[in-house]
Amino acid sequence: MNYSNLPEQLTHDRTYRWVVFRCYFYPDKINKIPYQPNGVKARIDDKSTWSNFKTCMKAIEFGIGHLPGLAITPEFKIACVDLDHCIVDGGYTKTANKYISAFKNKAYIEKSISGNGVHIFFWYTGKEVPVHPEKGVELYTNDRFMAITGDSIG
Repeated sequence: MNYSNLPEQLTHDRTYRWVVFRCYFYPDKINKIPYQPNGVKARIDDKSTWSNFKTCMKAIEFGIGHLPGLAITPEFKIACVDLDHCIVDGGYTKTANKYISAFKNKAYIEKSISGNGVHIFFWYTGKEVPVHPEKGVELYTNDRFMAITGDSIG
């Protein structure tokens, strides 16, 4: 995976919003469990269990986990649009094309770990984020870790 396209605000050494995901693959889903770089479970409601990007990537190199994860919380003002099952036969669904086009050059966009979904990460002030996005689209603005694959769409 290539993480060089991530925004510098996220990967800066002083940005302590990162965890390491251990991924467990099942036929119909992927469970992602967040851990600290030291191997102890991380918690979304406890900032002391978060680290910076560089430390988490080092932990992944040492086998602590599989992917970095980003803490989405209101005070950081970053949101994630999560589009599941939107890559079909190598192409994007109509809904995915609409969101990718709307956020192009305004957000960090990547394929999800499943390979058939898309995550769109963007900065917001709090007012322009829709409360209830359309069917099939999930929006996260707080209390959630999101797996980051580095498989950017540009």
